[in-house]
Amino acid sequence: VASGASDPALRGLQIPAGARSLALEAFRSGTPRFSPDAPAQGWALASRHGARAVATQPVVVDGRCIGVLSVFWDVVRPQLGVRTSRLLGLLVHEAATAFARSALFARLAQQSRTDALTGVLNRRALDDELHLALLKGACAAWSAVLRGGDVLARFGGEEFVVVLPGCAVSDAQALVDRLRISTPSGQTCSAGVAGWDGAEAASELIVRADQALYRAKARGRDMVCVA
Repeated sequence: VASGASDPALRGLQIPAGARSLALEAFRSGTPRFSPDAPAQGWALASRHGARAVATQPVVVDGRCIGVLSVFWDVVRPQLGVRTSRLLGLLVHEAATAFARSALFARLAQQSRTDALTGVLNRRALDDELHLALLKGACAAWSAVLRGGDVLARFGGEEFVVVLPGCAVSDAQALVDRLRISTPSGQTCSAGVAGWDGAEAASELIVRADQALYRAKARGRDMVCVA
């Protein structure tokens, strides 16, 4: 499958396993292929897409071909040339390095979350999963308290923003306090409330609410403060 191409018409192109294709041959053999005039040599797939000269370079990682770089020219090219050949080799080397690095990072990430003896999640991964479960539980509990039209969003980490349209500051404070009380699993919740004047920038409104939040934390946590 063509995962990327300069010509949008080629993106997503599927090459059947039984097709006569330079890209497929390079993939199976793990060696570069070049045709100076693909249509004249019977490469129907290249001819179908307006290609004349075609060069294919396999992308090899750990001795296994995982993809192919294909380059088309719309003119006959008697030979690939040393400079072009080296450039294509450099491109596939960079691609192979990127794929290998990505696979390594994925393995390291998996290993950091897995117990080496049993293969199940380790303590670190368990803590992460429990933390996420507490966040999901809190959002579910808060959503049950909010009115229709209210908006709950995760701002980052353990911080959330609630937008309460058409709600006076005093009513908003009371509603947010109900959210605080409904927080499950014995978790505490601190909040800051700020009213919008209809002209203030959203970023400034959030800053004032955030400042009120920090006052709530400074005063002992598990409370609601108004900006």
